Amino acid sequence: MTVIRKTFSAPAAVFLLLALGSMAPLVLQPGSVAFWPGAQYSDLLISHLPNTLIAHDALFTWHQAPLWNPTILSGTPLAADPLAGLAYAPNWLAVLMPSALTFNLLLILHLAWAGVGLYKLSRAQGVGSIAAYAAGILFAAGTKFATHVALGHVGLVSAVSWTPWVLLAWRELFAEDRGGWIYRSALAGGVLGVTFLADPRWFLPSVLLAVAYGFFTLQSREERLVIGETLRRSVVAVVFILGISACLLMPLAELTQLSTRATITSSELDLFSLTPTDLLGSIVLRSGEPEQFVYFGITGLALSIVGLLQSKRPVRFWAGVALVAVLLTLGSSTPVYGWFQELIPGAGLLRVPARFLFITVLALALLAAEGLQAISEPETGTNSRIRMVLFAFCSMVLILNGALFLTRGFAPAVSTAPFVAGLIALSLVLARSKMIDNRRTFMLAWLFLAAFELFWVDVSILKPRPLADFKTDRGISNLTESVPGEFRILSPSFSVSALQAATYDLQLAEGVSPLQLRSYRDYLARALGFAVGEYSVTLPPVVDGGAALSVNGLNIELLELLNIEQIVRDTPWPATKFVHEEVVDGLYQYRLADARPRAWLEPRGEGEQGWQPVESMSWSPNRIELSTTGPGRLVLSEIYYPGWYVRVDGKMASMVVERGIFRAVDLSAGEHNVEFVFQPWMVFTGWGISLLTVVVLFFVVRRR
Repeated sequence: MTVIRKTFSAPAAVFLLLALGSMAPLVLQPGSVAFWPGAQYSDLLISHLPNTLIAHDALFTWHQAPLWNPTILSGTPLAADPLAGLAYAPNWLAVLMPSALTFNLLLILHLAWAGVGLYKLSRAQGVGSIAAYAAGILFAAGTKFATHVALGHVGLVSAVSWTPWVLLAWRELFAEDRGGWIYRSALAGGVLGVTFLADPRWFLPSVLLAVAYGFFTLQSREERLVIGETLRRSVVAVVFILGISACLLMPLAELTQLSTRATITSSELDLFSLTPTDLLGSIVLRSGEPEQFVYFGITGLALSIVGLLQSKRPVRFWAGVALVAVLLTLGSSTPVYGWFQELIPGAGLLRVPARFLFITVLALALLAAEGLQAISEPETGTNSRIRMVLFAFCSMVLILNGALFLTRGFAPAVSTAPFVAGLIALSLVLARSKMIDNRRTFMLAWLFLAAFELFWVDVSILKPRPLADFKTDRGISNLTESVPGEFRILSPSFSVSALQAATYDLQLAEGVSPLQLRSYRDYLARALGFAVGEYSVTLPPVVDGGAALSVNGLNIELLELLNIEQIVRDTPWPATKFVHEEVVDGLYQYRLADARPRAWLEPRGEGEQGWQPVESMSWSPNRIELSTTGPGRLVLSEIYYPGWYVRVDGKMASMVVERGIFRAVDLSAGEHNVEFVFQPWMVFTGWGISLLTVVVLFFVVRRR
């Protein structure tokens, strides 16, 4: 592709420096993790880093493929988990070297990739070099990216960074008449497939934007493509989308259908949407929930308003995109999001409407590039209408922010950013007539103002905290004496984190995951006594900041069957149903005296009672080998999931699902060797398809 060739040149260097600047707090403290101001949690620590630690251990400790995650929710499929990111190639850097530094490096590189992509997209649309740099800065250094870096949304940041490249590929797919349409179709599909692998939640917005932009490109051609040619190119692109994404798409589809996410209601999908009042945050820095943070930058808004005044077709298209995206972010405040859920397949699984704001930011950045190009031209730069609009906008910003300062004060200092940016922008507007012969200087002044404003806000958003603070054992050192596969821990207050579990080889009965098996959720609800109500990412659900569980609601027998030996909480429980052991570093530790072992044999003869532990067991994440003497039913306190198979004495046997969640097998009389093996054909088939697609894509590109 002519637009994508020679990417790693001056723009790459510029946007790498830009990414380093916007991530300055993490660059200065590379062993730290970014947090939103005042936040206690980060998805990087809850999901991404623990998953890479588990994958690392699977490879280098157990010498197995990273297929199963034994550390949370009594076991979950790792290869099907999009938050594990194992299907996205750059994430394997973190698998090989799991650390805060590695993840910070990945985030920086993706921000640079996003900036280069939008720069090249702007250039492809006919914008000059300096204006294209402005578009890249407003997108890649934008506060929306910084917000999600602070939230630890590694997958989302990675996926969104591919959006400009998706648009570039789909632009060339339909804009070019020359030969090589198979190459362009394959690349357009491949880029969307990579976006899915980075984060499936961003795939649908990317597809919709790519289709809209492709249709716009078709309509902009002087000579229209015939319908047959258009369909042929689209079909090939879809084949490559499915082929590249198959390694995650197939196992994820299976997991989603079995998860609580498949039953999420429309009201729960609308939970993280914007309100019309939130949109005021685009010109006034406001504190609150990070998902509702909408500050684009006064400089960028001023330039995008000028862009809107232009009569070009791309301007009208991107204005429409920005408007539709804003309406989607408002959720149920308008009927648009409801129509979106009803009409678009898969929309019912998207849970955060506010993330459509990324599309708004991208569209506004492209409009701002058009605006900067316009005000730098001698014939339009001194246009009275443009100067009047800019003067009115900047004056409004100064008045609103000035009024807030008078009533609320100037703390924190970053709250003055809109006022300062508005004041400098107003000065540039007033100075334009005197700088008519210094076009380049005038454009660079706007460029540096945009970068300065966004860096100022970005640095205030990213609050680094040392990773070592979260890896501390905090009183759990005495819980690590058991070998993996021996006993589980229940921490209903989530006082033992997923990161600690992955670090110290602990196996937890609870956990935080957007994809929980419904069967396990229902079992744990009976065991812990909570109601199965609204969808919850935490299990058990967190209510008003804590898990509202009563000791009287516990079903001890069900907990014992889960192989739970110890319960750990931040607050005490009356020790009426279990033994209170000790308090270590503020953690109250209790013991279930009659916890079942990981595997046992239940007699099946009429009138027989009791159970017996197995004689020996060798545990690993993907393979569990046992020896026992029948007859009876061998019950393994491990979660049943498609892809688990059982062999008895070397021969395939029928697996039984015990009590709705456990793996089990019926044994005849005599001694038996039993092996439970995880061989998920959905994962293996998906990877086979993806690897074959990559090989085909390689040869298509090579022939090109």
